[in-house]
Amino acid sequence: MIADRLRVRVESVDPVFRGNKAGLVFRARVSSVDAPGASATIEMGGALENFKLGDGKLTAGVTLAHFSVLESSIGELAADALDGLVRGNAGAIQGAIPPVEIPVQLEESVKIGGLTEGAVVARPGALPLDISVRHVIPVNRRLWVLLQAKAGPWQPTSGLPAEPAAVAK
Repeated sequence: MIADRLRVRVESVDPVFRGNKAGLVFRARVSSVDAPGASATIEMGGALENFKLGDGKLTAGVTLAHFSVLESSIGELAADALDGLVRGNAGAIQGAIPPVEIPVQLEESVKIGGLTEGAVVARPGALPLDISVRHVIPVNRRLWVLLQAKAGPWQPTSGLPAEPAAVAK
């Protein structure tokens, strides 16, 4: 709802990854609460920003940057009024757009079962990884996500002897 006067229903969303920009183009149908026969088709464009990685998802917020009335059943003068109403309430519309979520699966640690034979001996354990989004690059209609990974201290598996078995030379 916009200003308790208009309903906006998003009918399609298309991703756009070009020229160092990642965004979405929305096509929406706007109808009047007071005049059910009055409607318009609008286009809104927004940039994807503030990429974050967590809980198995890559998320990004949408910042609206473009708006236009494509067609209207209410005539030119009313279309101009609609344009002003939507522009004046762009913040409320932007606030109603949920973040984009892309499911991802990343290993959060490197696990080693231990090495007991040969020249190298190692206790079993895990090396935890702290992974975050370093940079997002839209290229060739694809979204490339560069990650930064930091390795935490080695965590030996609990319940094992403090020292690995001796290796004969």
